[in-house]
Amino acid sequence: MRSTHLLLSILFLSSPLLMAKAFSMLVGAATECGPFNISWTGGQSPFQIAIFTDDTVPASFHNVSSSAYQGSYTIPQLPLPQGLQFVVILSDATGFATGGTTDLITVGEPTSSSSCNTTLPSLSYYFSDVGFPLQQCGPFEFSGYQGAILPVTFVGIVPGGQSFLIQSGVTTTSYTWTADVQTGTSIMFSMWDANGNSGGCSVLQSVGPSNDASCLSSQTGSIASAKNIPVSTIAGIAVGVFTLAALVSFGLHVIQRRRRNASVYSSSMPPHPPPLQSADLVGLDILTTTHVYSRTYQSDRMLVY
Repeated sequence: MRSTHLLLSILFLSSPLLMAKAFSMLVGAATECGPFNISWTGGQSPFQIAIFTDDTVPASFHNVSSSAYQGSYTIPQLPLPQGLQFVVILSDATGFATGGTTDLITVGEPTSSSSCNTTLPSLSYYFSDVGFPLQQCGPFEFSGYQGAILPVTFVGIVPGGQSFLIQSGVTTTSYTWTADVQTGTSIMFSMWDANGNSGGCSVLQSVGPSNDASCLSSQTGSIASAKNIPVSTIAGIAVGVFTLAALVSFGLHVIQRRRRNASVYSSSMPPHPPPLQSADLVGLDILTTTHVYSRTYQSDRMLVY
C-alpha cells in the first residue's frame, strides 16, 4: 500500500511536466533559400509560425492552412542570408508561443540548386529599448515607434525557453514594463502594430542582476521564473519522472507477484470462500475522481536535425 502511495505521488508531481510536453515542435535544417520544415505534435488549431531574427529585420508570420493541421508545414524557400540567426515560435488557438521557442538557429550555406532574393526588407517603423538598463524587476521602456499604427503589442522572446506576451493593446507612444524575468535570462524583444506590421527585433541581451525580487514573488513572478527554465532541463526532468515511475511500477509488480506466491502457503482464506451476495454491496459508495492540472509553463525541447 505504501508503494502504491509512492507511485501516485510521483504521477501527481509529474502531471504538470507531462502537460508541458503535450505541445512541442521539431524543425529541420535551415539553409539559405532552401526548404525549411516545421512539424509538431499536440496543440489546437489554428496554428501560426513566427520567425524572429536577431537583428532589425521584420518578423515573418506564417498562418498555417487547415490542410496542414496534421502537424507539418514547410516554407518552400527560406529567404534569409547565410549566417543570420533566428528563432521559430509556434503558437496555437490557446495563445502566443504555446508550442515553444527554438534555440537560436544559424542559416547555413545555400545548396547548389537553391537561389532566391535574400535582401532583407526594410521596416516601416522602429522601436527603441535603451531607455533603462534591463534588470530583474526593474523598469524597462519601449519607445520611438511613432510610425506604428496604435494599438501595439510587445513580446519577449527567450531562445530555447518560454517566450511570452508582454502587453497588447498599448495605445501610447511609449510603454514601461516591469521586467518580471529572472537575472541571467537571455531575451530579445519585438513588437507589431494594429495592422500586423513588425517593428523588428532587438539584439539578444541578458537580464542584469538586481536586489529587487518583488515582482517574482507573486503568481506573475512564478510564471516569469518559468521563462528562465532551460528547455533541456524540463525535458530531462520529464524523462527522469517517466523512468522513476516505470521503476516504481516494476517494483510494485514484483511485490504483488511475491505476495500472490506467498498466499498459496499462508492464506487464511478458506479453500472455497462463499460467493459475494448483492446485500454485501449495500451502503458502498464508489467514487472515481479525475484531476486536471493546468499547464504551468509551455517550454519544451526543440530539436534541430
